[in-house]
Amino acid sequence: MMVMLAVGLLSLWYLRWQWVACCHEFSVAGLSNRHQVGLFYSGIVASVLLALFLPVSAPQQVVLSLFFVQLWLLMCFDGWYGYLPDKLSYTLLWSGLLWCAYDAPWLLQDRVWGAALGYGLPWIVGTVFALLRGKEGLGRGDAKFLAGIGAWLGVLAVPYVLFVASALALCYAVVQRCRAASWPTMLYFGPFLGLAAGIMLVVQYWR
Repeated sequence: MMVMLAVGLLSLWYLRWQWVACCHEFSVAGLSNRHQVGLFYSGIVASVLLALFLPVSAPQQVVLSLFFVQLWLLMCFDGWYGYLPDKLSYTLLWSGLLWCAYDAPWLLQDRVWGAALGYGLPWIVGTVFALLRGKEGLGRGDAKFLAGIGAWLGVLAVPYVLFVASALALCYAVVQRCRAASWPTMLYFGPFLGLAAGIMLVVQYWR
């Protein structure tokens, strides 16, 4: 247990370093005000607490807390700055595959197909949208994010995550339409993907 805690703390330090590196890469301020600081660290604490309430072993709780934290970092970066950094998306992808190879190697093929489908579905949707509308609908960052989610949740979860994320995004757009009397001109999809993935993982363990 102490080893897993040490691994968890080192992983959190690594993710924090990744966040800072991404801020420098995209020339953004990081946490620029008290509201962002409070929301950022509250989300990290909530991610850890959520994992602790899942009916799994202590080592699995540590690993799943890191999964939730990674989702939260990507959600924050996309929601605040409009980017889904490759550094964070690839970390999510490879950590999911490596954990599966260690914890449940018989599911590794499913996770690899989950990553492939996670990248493929948004790529197809974005390509078709671009052909029909002449502008980008879903960016490659969304595809890489969903690939990482597929590496953690498996191939069967990917369509559900995409559906739930789309429904959440639509609800948000409708609320914004009612409040502002106009549709939002730009809607970043990363926060909805992360929220949908978190919901799906909790459902997988509590069903």
